[in-house]
Amino acid sequence: MGFFDDLERVWKRFDKMHPAEQDAYRDVIAANPMNGLVLKESADKAEAWAKSLANFGTNAAGAGISIHNGPADAARHCYWSALLASKIPYNDAMRVVVTHEFGALDSGKAQDKLEARMDLHNDRVGLEIGTRMKGGADAQLQDQCLEALFGGKLLVIDPKTSTLIPSKSLTPLR
Repeated sequence: MGFFDDLERVWKRFDKMHPAEQDAYRDVIAANPMNGLVLKESADKAEAWAKSLANFGTNAAGAGISIHNGPADAARHCYWSALLASKIPYNDAMRVVVTHEFGALDSGKAQDKLEARMDLHNDRVGLEIGTRMKGGADAQLQDQCLEALFGGKLLVIDPKTSTLIPSKSLTPLR
């Protein structure tokens, strides 16, 4: 992809954001224009990593497992937040991840609020990791997020009970 393709993808992502999230992005980028690159790359890296984790759970028929609300999603939020907190000031990273969930919290739907609670918890763990490992290598952040996942520190939604439970595996609940 070229520069203009990247720019178009960033604009489309920005256009879908909640107004508070757009304000957070504007402020973080205005404070340091290089933060724009960090914001874009962090989201892209976390998404790609989560998809690769989900591929570990590919079933015998070859169908991939959705990352939505499962262990790969929990790991994605952890890693995204860790990347941000390791590369930009903590307050900026926290503002970005918290405002990212505002749309879900505003929706009034119980499932959206449950998902936002899950994401915010996993973001918090990632922020702690990124702050502790300021400037750490991406692979180290991934290792710490996996350790949190397998150690039950990250939460997923149990589809049977619609409750948040600790995840200790990459295998999604059914």
